[in-house]
Amino acid sequence: KTPDGTCRREFVHVDDIAEAHVLALEKLGDGPGSRAYNIGAGIVASVSEVVDTVRKVTATPVKSVDAPRRPGDPPVLEADSARIRAELDWKPEYTALESIVETAWRWASAPKY
Repeated sequence: KTPDGTCRREFVHVDDIAEAHVLALEKLGDGPGSRAYNIGAGIVASVSEVVDTVRKVTATPVKSVDAPRRPGDPPVLEADSARIRAELDWKPEYTALESIVETAWRWASAPKY
């Protein structure tokens, strides 16, 4: 059901998610009531594409194991972020899977205290 047979998921950088949360919290300060927002950057990639991107960005061999889809696991999950974009003027800073992987790799590779 997907081009390469692996599930497709939407990916959003953690910094973009944090920014969306800040904007939503600020909106709560405007008065009573609350809204639910989907946060999506429009970056939809298959599991196979993510593994390939990690290999490319990190220049590291990544072992993967092909396995059947889990029962009930939908082939594609994608967010509709139109409401948060319109109401809170939110837009993602990171719009490519490569940049998400690169910043995650830099963080994971940085010396820890």
